[in-house]
Amino acid sequence: MARNCYVYLEKATKLDPRTEIHLKAIELKWEAYTLPNANIPPATVREFDAFFIIHEFPEKLNISNMWTDAPSYVFPKIEGKGLYELQYVVVSDNFPAARGTFKLNLSSLLQGTTLE
Repeated sequence: MARNCYVYLEKATKLDPRTEIHLKAIELKWEAYTLPNANIPPATVREFDAFFIIHEFPEKLNISNMWTDAPSYVFPKIEGKGLYELQYVVVSDNFPAARGTFKLNLSSLLQGTTLE
């Protein structure tokens, strides 16, 4: 059992031109769960709410729920067509940190947006 798991967007970079996007440590929401931390049983997976895109604004990432009550802790500004690298990290009380890096190509048309 992975105990007391939290997930964060750890690093975000626009790749062309290469621009680091300033982030604060904000807990993201686990899917179908109302607390910022979750236990994950052995041999299972748990999804989290990474981001969403509104169809009318395809060049802007949005986050549905973050665990913060401070106005200065807002989702970073990730918008404008281009290629982005997003690195997420999951930490727990009893396992090493697990990281995943994804390439997001934001397009001016939603159909052209990809995530690898």
